[in-house]
Amino acid sequence: MFEKFGESARRSLFFSRNEALTLGASVITPDHIVLGILREAEPATRRTLEALGVSLPAVRAVFPRAEEPVEVPATGEIPLSMDAKTVLDHAAQVGEAERARSIGSIHLLLGVLRVTESPAAKVLGRLGLTYDKVLKAARLADQSQLPSGSSIRDAVIGDAEPIGRLITELGYSTTTAAMADRLSAILKDSGYVTFVAERDAEVVGVAGAALGRYYEKDGLYSRLVVLVVSAEARGLGVGRQLVEAVERWSADRGARDVVVNSGLQRGEAHAFYERCGYSRTGFRFVKRLDGSV
Repeated sequence: MFEKFGESARRSLFFSRNEALTLGASVITPDHIVLGILREAEPATRRTLEALGVSLPAVRAVFPRAEEPVEVPATGEIPLSMDAKTVLDHAAQVGEAERARSIGSIHLLLGVLRVTESPAAKVLGRLGLTYDKVLKAARLADQSQLPSGSSIRDAVIGDAEPIGRLITELGYSTTTAAMADRLSAILKDSGYVTFVAERDAEVVGVAGAALGRYYEKDGLYSRLVVLVVSAEARGLGVGRQLVEAVERWSADRGARDVVVNSGLQRGEAHAFYERCGYSRTGFRFVKRLDGSV
């Protein structure tokens, strides 16, 4: 089941375990899952609750927490209660029904609300949060994040011409034929993904990423290899939607991080990535092996 869970849901469940251990519980319950969701504070969950007039602090205030923090063991095992297992089942079902790329924290919250007889669902109900209301608000919040008339989809070979124009706009002169050759090889490689953003049936953005393996630790990472939004579509949220699509794809495949290189001269891009939650961690060094400049 957990391979369907994205980064935000996994982090919420990790925090749920910490909350349960901190409170001295012997099992993880839906209450702890709610507390984990609140600690993760996924943007989609925050937007949904705010649309219903409920803040994260307001929800946190009605759930019990330990008065004094305690040290949580790094490897402490604690099982899920039957209700908590049911929550995860419901979350997976909701995510599948909503055609989500991965299960997020908002799906966990909906899973809690579907276990209507649990104390957690009853407490949330007193705040006016019901399954139907939250699901409707989540759908509206999700739609509101995508600019009107825009959509994100997987790239196809027929997108070579507009992608080539976007790469040229980025500063790398590219013909349609050259882009078609590159894109053909990329689309055949399961370790790569390419998304395009359409607005009024025109491709206005592209993002591409590739999976890699760490040498210094276990697991996978994903590298955001390219992100371009046409000049006329900038400032409309298209870039953020493309980044989020890459992040969902990466999390679905077990990547622990998404990394991105950005030229020193691209100050606006640096600010954009930081607004998306990325941190500056170092420098990139390049040596041309073919003698080119």
